[in-house]
Amino acid sequence: MTIAKSPVLLLIFNRPDTTMKVLESIRQYAPEKLYIACDGPRLDLGDEENVQIKKLQQAVIKGVNWPCSVRTLFRPENLGCQHAVTQAIDWFFTHENQGIILEDDCVPCPDFYPYCSLLLDKYKEESKIYHISGDNFINTQGNSNQYFFTRYTHGWGWATWKRAWQEFHLDFPGLSEFISQQGFAKLFPDTEMQQFWIRKFQQVQAGEIIAWDYQWTYTIFRKQGLSIQPGVNLVTNIGFGEGAVNMKGTRHPLGFLPTGSLDINTLSGPSVLEPNIQHENKEFRVAFRPPLWTRIKQKLNL
Repeated sequence: MTIAKSPVLLLIFNRPDTTMKVLESIRQYAPEKLYIACDGPRLDLGDEENVQIKKLQQAVIKGVNWPCSVRTLFRPENLGCQHAVTQAIDWFFTHENQGIILEDDCVPCPDFYPYCSLLLDKYKEESKIYHISGDNFINTQGNSNQYFFTRYTHGWGWATWKRAWQEFHLDFPGLSEFISQQGFAKLFPDTEMQQFWIRKFQQVQAGEIIAWDYQWTYTIFRKQGLSIQPGVNLVTNIGFGEGAVNMKGTRHPLGFLPTGSLDINTLSGPSVLEPNIQHENKEFRVAFRPPLWTRIKQKLNL
């Protein structure tokens, strides 16, 4: 089967060890178009980080040794992960209608790329589908399908469309009304799940948590949209520990997960666009709200 290769956006910063592993994965895929975005140095680190970043930028460009159109967005000043990421995706979709997005510590397996490309083409006109994830944190597909639908989004290797990203906003539009109109209760019968998402979104909105991915999840909740998730995990996050912005602990339960494989030639999913509730419930307990002892061990890096 001949599959058209999707353009790739690679988000980098100052982590050469993980970045070059991600670039090696992209090299094996050899997309015809690669976009590279990099935030600028932080004020408190100044010239030292500026030198490191420039060296990395040069190394990445030099590492693109296959026939490929390369565009770069290298910021002279630091925007922070929230604005640097979202503005880079905005920039990506000024040039493309659909594509794959990778951060500098998320290493996909070979099947990830054709999986994304096939589904980007298959669902490009389906407005209910917003997101294609490469992650499956519990490796359950529930039936013979190789992918399924969920309300949850995972950003450790993902793909989307310009038409979906145009719905994204950093400021949680209509959140208060969505809460008062029982929007979360309509999505999730489980009270703990409702309260978890309300609390997280309000914390980000108040600036207590600096993020962009919660806003993307909220977009899909509010629009009653869906994400696609593979039946097996296709991306490994190797960015935990020293140098990480958020994931400092080296023993995070979702770090360094093994990847599986899909039969790309017979890739199949459900015929009905409905979320896999059973998987969502299991994943909530693993990825979002694990048991208390697991959370304590995670904080203590045990």
